[in-house]
Amino acid sequence: IEFDSFKDMTNLKEIFLNDNCIFKIDQKFFKNMQNLILLDLSSNLIVNLKNRDFIYFNNSKLEILNLEKNKIAHLDCKIFSYLSNLNKLLLDENYIRFIESDCFDKLTKLKVLSLKKMFFKEIVINKIANKFSNTIKNLEILSLKN
Repeated sequence: IEFDSFKDMTNLKEIFLNDNCIFKIDQKFFKNMQNLILLDLSSNLIVNLKNRDFIYFNNSKLEILNLEKNKIAHLDCKIFSYLSNLNKLLLDENYIRFIESDCFDKLTKLKVLSLKKMFFKEIVINKIANKFSNTIKNLEILSLKN
């Protein structure tokens, strides 16, 4: 997908890019998508997320981000800092083994966080639960099901 494929679709509310062979996010792809509410990138081949991949969503309307069933192994601590309106984040079935303690600090409106089938160690789960109870006050659903 070319980075300017949707450049004139500024009123786009939802985009489903799931089940493709996307392995890298080009931040320019989202440049004119300030009205986007849902972004589905599930079931792709994304391995790395860089801290500026979602920079064009700064002050945007994005509420739902689905990154399930990719190959993501690490989350940069600033990756979600531009997604201030996000209320649902789905990261199920990735290869993430460790999450930095401040990874979700900027997601103050987050209500649903799903981290199913990640095979976290018990100590990591305890740290995640403790961290969220102190920083993400609006969180209603936290799924760590293995």
